[in-house]
Amino acid sequence: MTIQPRVQTTSRDSFEKKGRSHWLDFRESRSCDDPKSLYVFTDGSSLGSYATVFVSVEPGGLKTLERVKWSPPTSTKNMGAEWRGMILALSHAPSDAKLIVVSDLLWLCAWLVGARKAEDPEIVGLLAEAKTLVNECNLDVTLVHHEGHQKGDPSDFTRFNTRADELCKEEAKRRR
Repeated sequence: MTIQPRVQTTSRDSFEKKGRSHWLDFRESRSCDDPKSLYVFTDGSSLGSYATVFVSVEPGGLKTLERVKWSPPTSTKNMGAEWRGMILALSHAPSDAKLIVVSDLLWLCAWLVGARKAEDPEIVGLLAEAKTLVNECNLDVTLVHHEGHQKGDPSDFTRFNTRADELCKEEAKRRR
């Protein structure tokens, strides 16, 4: 289906940086509150682990589904793992879904909307794979950047971003 052409960010600092206004919008809400959307939180580790946390808004509250995987680290370190987390999410999303994908890596979002050019061959290939999955699965994707490792922020976005990060750490520990 489509990737929405503009990225949203919950970071005022990221939003206000010069040169980003043509592709980046500020998002006030940090809540999983749209029952028509499936929220997806992705993360990746330089140690090779990557994860996604799906969050759906149900009548009784929020329901989560977690996925985590590992592959040997590559020269792209955490960038490749972040991309694999995105691909893990897209490959497990239900067809025809409306996704709000939340990532703590702004550049991943920028590459997907064409605001930044991917040059590393591995990243170029992963970007193409992500776009193919969006089209083949007929997904409607809104990208949201939400800075990771926020302390003192009780929002849904921080809670589930932190959970994706924890899954990566747990998987990397298992692989040692």
